[in-house]
Amino acid sequence: MDRREALKKLGVGTAIAVSAPALLPSTRVAYAASGGIGQTGLVGVPLAGDPVPWNRTYDAANSWREVKFHFDNSSVSCADGSAPEFSVQWRIVSVSFAKRNGWKRIRMTSVRGDANVPYHQSYPAGYELASSPLVKTTYSGGGYGAVAYSTTFLMRNRYEWGEKKDQDGYVDGSTSYVVGARCRWHCPGASTDVVAEYQFSGSALGTPSTVNVSWDDQAPA
Repeated sequence: MDRREALKKLGVGTAIAVSAPALLPSTRVAYAASGGIGQTGLVGVPLAGDPVPWNRTYDAANSWREVKFHFDNSSVSCADGSAPEFSVQWRIVSVSFAKRNGWKRIRMTSVRGDANVPYHQSYPAGYELASSPLVKTTYSGGGYGAVAYSTTFLMRNRYEWGEKKDQDGYVDGSTSYVVGARCRWHCPGASTDVVAEYQFSGSALGTPSTVNVSWDDQAPA
């Protein structure tokens, strides 16, 4: 189908088609004509109000103590057959620690390599995406960190006292938290994306619950 026929199917008159390149890029015409959400070209992406597909993954040695998030985009595709791009930004919405643990912070890191590789080899400090400041008890109000293009992320404690100073450790069962993830799905060539924000709430020893708190299918690409 050529551009003029595509515009006709969209209900745009022939007279408008002459000036359309400045108003309606050809990629958007293609996506609108071939399906998907709005002008994004995305198919199978979570809709407004739906939780994002994810699971809590584990490593072999520390399955009951890890807080590791893995986003499942297996059902998401682009209407033109291309593969969508996925990215995430994290923020620490709030955290509450047990007083006995002293000064510490929560940090979110991206995960690379095999899940069973020792922590210090697989999750270097340079991959930190968001963290709370040093606190003894509670904190709230963190902003979004860097953009990450992986799908698996780890939550850790960063200790700043005593024998554990400058070390990462498992988030223990006395810690409760809310972390935010701003997810973006993008189809190559599209001028608008789906951007949605999710919050994960829980304690370290339980699987967090998740809710969708914002959703936009007209976010500039």
